[in-house]
Parts: sequence; structure tokens; C-alpha cells
Amino acid sequence: MSKTYFANTPLILQDENGEDVRVERGETVVLSDTQYAEVAAHVTLIDGQPETTNATTSSHLAEEPPETPSENPDTDKPKHAKAKE
Repeated sequence: MSKTYFANTPLILQDENGEDVRVERGETVVLSDTQYAEVAAHVTLIDGQPETTNATTSSHLAEEPPETPSENPDTDKPKHAKAKE
């Protein structure tokens, strides 16, 4: 059965025609059980996806999610003054 996974690292997979297909980090991809076994350490199952029975493999379903700007970590930390001697 094929399931949808999130690529944690760039992957190079073979499609049903035997051609190499590159999957970039952050993209989603539908993998067969055999393909998943080869790249399990590099993908994460997307929760809530129904199991499908079609033989589609290496389909790009979405682009990399937009990045959110990080907060300034110094704004949440209290400032510590050095003790005067």
C-alpha cells in the first residue's frame, strides 16, 4: 500500500518507469512499502492521510512549507548584571 510521507532530506527515488526522480527536503511524496523500506530513516509519515491502493509512486503533492521568521531569542531572556566588587 502506498502512503504519503514528508521528506526530511533530499531523496533520489525511482519511479514506475525506472527513472530517477529527485525529491527535495520538505516535499511530500507517495511511497510504496518497498520504497519506504529503502528510505525510512529519511521520511516521516504524514498523519491523517488515508491509505491508498493505487500504484502511484514519487508524486509531488506539495512544495516546501513556508518558513516562519524566528523570534529574537534574546528578548525572552532576563539580562544578568555582573556584581560589582
